Formats: sequence, C-alpha cells, structure tokens
Amino acid sequence: MKYVLYYRVSTNKQGVSGLGLEAQEQQVQMYLQSKSDAVIVGTFTEIDSGRKVNRVELNNAVALAKKNKATLLVAKLDRIARNVRLFLELLDTVNIEFTDLPNLGNGTDARLVLTQLSAFAEWEASKISERTKSALQAKKARGEPMGVMGHENIKATNGKRKEQADTFAKEMAPMLLSLNMSQRAMVDYLNKMNIKSPNNKEWRLNSLQNVLKRAKKLTESKAKHAI
Repeated sequence: MKYVLYYRVSTNKQGVSGLGLEAQEQQVQMYLQSKSDAVIVGTFTEIDSGRKVNRVELNNAVALAKKNKATLLVAKLDRIARNVRLFLELLDTVNIEFTDLPNLGNGTDARLVLTQLSAFAEWEASKISERTKSALQAKKARGEPMGVMGHENIKATNGKRKEQADTFAKEMAPMLLSLNMSQRAMVDYLNKMNIKSPNNKEWRLNSLQNVLKRAKKLTESKAKHAI
C-alpha cells in the first residue's frame, strides 16, 4: 500500500528543536512496521497552525497522494486540521489514515467519527485561544504584576484559578457527556486527541471526575438560585 507521510508542528521553535515532530515520526514508523506492504511515496513537514486552511505542504502532500493513488498518513487528527471545513474537504479528496486510530475504517461510520473528532479539536482550540486572550487582557486591565507576590496577590490568583476552573468545567462538560463513553474511555480519548486537562497536563480519571463534579455543582447552584 502506498503512503504519503504528513507531519505538522505549530512553531518554528518546535520545527528546529524536533519537539513534537520526533514523537510524530516515531508514531508513524511504528504504524508502518505493522504494514508489510507499505511503500512511502513522499514525506512532507509543515510548520504552521492547524486552524489555517491554506497550507503549502499539506496541499503538496494531498496532490502527491492523489497522483499516486496513495493514502495520506498522519500521526494524529489534530496534525491535519483544527478546522472542520478543511477536514471535510480533505475526506472528500483523499484517503487518510491516523496512527492513533488504527482500527477505524473508511466507510460512513468512520467519516461520522472523524468529523466529530475534528469538530471537537476545532472547539478545543478556539476555547484555549479565548481563555488565554481573556486572562491576559483582564490581568493587564487590572494592572496586576506577572507572578505571585504577597498574600493579596495569592488570594487574587487563587480566586482567578477557581473562576477559570469553573469556566473550563462549564465548557467541557457538555462536550464530554455527548461522547457517550465511560469515564475511563473519555480519559483515553482526551489524551489521544492531545487535549490537555485544566492544569495543562495529561488527563487522569480523577481530573476528569473533578471537572464533571464541578460542572454538576455549578448546574445545581444555578438551578437553586433560579427558584
């Protein structure tokens, strides 16, 4: 089977240092080792945002795959796109395989699953961007110094963290519950999609339960005040 390999990192720093890129390459090579008839037609590496629609190396990789009737092979879905429209166009253009979803076929069910995952990746990226910008703007408007200094700043920082945790829980809970998975399956899914937990680390069962518990508490509190 013919493959065109596509790798993507978000920044020049990652591209130069190999951070992120090396992990993708290892994942792809492990996947190819399980394919006795694999033939690599070409390899493309992009340094650009996953939310950007027009990417030079991705376009080149797709064109080569189409020309050689090859499959586009990618380490993870979010390496292709955090943009649903682009992702749907790609599914209509070329056959794509993801090393972290080895058992996913190419039928209608696969398309539905991949579309949902892409929508989740786009949603998660937009929320990260919104939270980061809002936090920086609010801090600048208050004239707060960088870092934590003194009792009052510690108190303010803790209050801000609670507010951010509440916001994170309210935003994530509906999406998590819509996945219709067990909690352990949700943890595996979030880590496979490279979606970070509230403390910017890998998800664990207790961190997922904390988010769901916090979201439930906020919902109950809102209902109580509405009475």
